[in-house]
Amino acid sequence: MSAFRNSLGLRAALLSLLIFVGIVALWQIAAQPTAGSGAAVDPEYAKLVGAAAATGAKSTMPTPADIGAAIFKHLSDPFYVRGSNDKASASSLPIRWAACCWASAWRRWPRCRSAS
Repeated sequence: MSAFRNSLGLRAALLSLLIFVGIVALWQIAAQPTAGSGAAVDPEYAKLVGAAAATGAKSTMPTPADIGAAIFKHLSDPFYVRGSNDKASASSLPIRWAACCWASAWRRWPRCRSAS
């Protein structure tokens, strides 16, 4: 216990983690759907937030659990290609790497700059 009292960095990290967990817990509680009465809402609002959120069956603000599920879904298949305009972010990493290497070589090689 005395090692914990002497380690300011460990106590700071633990306090930061505790504050983060508290904020995420408050967010989760605040974003829970309210008991909807099923009252009629404006059709434009229903289109904007979705039918379930408009009636109160689902919250209009995503919960941390919803965001975690979406992140897991996107990270579980980082190299998908479903057409020319629907590619995962990791699919373009080789192209970006090659472009960075080419640009770096262009800046360092004096003959390339004098040719243009």
